[in-house]
Amino acid sequence: VEVTESDPAPTIAPSTSTTSTTPPAIGVSCDVPATAWERPGTLTVAISEVEEEAWPNGSYESVMTGELAAVLGFEEEEVALISIPHLGAVQPDAAWNYDVAVQTATISRGRDEVVDFSDGYLRLDQFLLATEGSPLFAAESLSQLRDATLGVFPSAEYSVFYAVERVQPATDPIALPDDGTAPAQLADGVADGVVMDLVASDWIRRQPGWEELEVVAKLPRFDDELDESEPVGEQGSELAGPEELGLVFQEGSELVDCFNDGLAVLRDSGRLEELAAAWYPDEFEASILGP
Repeated sequence: VEVTESDPAPTIAPSTSTTSTTPPAIGVSCDVPATAWERPGTLTVAISEVEEEAWPNGSYESVMTGELAAVLGFEEEEVALISIPHLGAVQPDAAWNYDVAVQTATISRGRDEVVDFSDGYLRLDQFLLATEGSPLFAAESLSQLRDATLGVFPSAEYSVFYAVERVQPATDPIALPDDGTAPAQLADGVADGVVMDLVASDWIRRQPGWEELEVVAKLPRFDDELDESEPVGEQGSELAGPEELGLVFQEGSELVDCFNDGLAVLRDSGRLEELAAAWYPDEFEASILGP
């Protein structure tokens, strides 16, 4: 199993409904030429092939996209879906036959060189996970994690950054393998806990072998300490500032501002946060560790 902050896995539907609150009725007018759309009168959305099955039954992205489309004035039957490889939209050679891609894509300066992103629609906070009975559940502050051995996936750049620079443990975090053997290593006590982002935390606890992991706490944010001139990670993604997921557009798309206005309606009404809390209840209910 490979879990990457830059490539978080698709979310799946929660056990409870997210439709109890009526979405905002405020509309946003997209004042763009008809040629800005792939098919005028239709919103063409690219989703990941691995999301196809979950999308019709409800996923965080599908509900958010449906409500955003409504805010932009599209009826349900005016939204067309096409499937592409996961994160295919952020590749330099992407074939753009759609208006927007919804692919749990992390906004990064590296990717922004080949595509345009919307404003963030989901903040990827960092979480500490451990198995039941771990002494980490007694921790109330980062200082109480100093002597812990933390596990991270090396490709999860922000998790590595937080585990090393924010927790500042006495011993370096353990690099967990992505070949499926990490659960056994945790069971053997190789690491006391794992640092993961919001989407990865929810996703991995649904995978075979990881069911025993529980959310211990949320790590505090350090936005004011992140120097945007310094990239985070070594893979060239150049993450800086808060880590967020964004909608993906072809570079130079005239639709970005319009979609940002629509996201602002959902954000300002509290709807984006409400949806996230419904899909990630364990993470949203977790306590925040002190300094």
